[in-house]
Amino acid sequence: MISAAASSTPSTRRFCSVTPKVFSSSTNRVEILPFRGDTEGKYSTVKTRVKLDDGTDVPVHYDLVNGKDGWRMFNVKIEGVSYVVNFRKEFEAEIEASSLAAVIERLEDEAGIARDE
Repeated sequence: MISAAASSTPSTRRFCSVTPKVFSSSTNRVEILPFRGDTEGKYSTVKTRVKLDDGTDVPVHYDLVNGKDGWRMFNVKIEGVSYVVNFRKEFEAEIEASSLAAVIERLEDEAGIARDE
């Protein structure tokens, strides 16, 4: 899970508090903004605004890559904070504190995946 304590930046703390609200919003609260990219390119971003219960508009952008199977989402940015970067930093800190093997073991335990012994 994303931890606000893992980073001391105000934008990351706001990201962590807003994320659950954004993803639990109903579709009638999501405004898809006009597309200004290249549909023939390799990468693109779909920009949206989500209106929260308190009336706040939160920018949520979806980064996409155009592969052999079509467009796929690979990142979400909420208020400019990237999920990919945030998770990468969190895992990096955990790996440095323990080990890659320990992180993999924890993730497999949480997912209920049996490990090869």
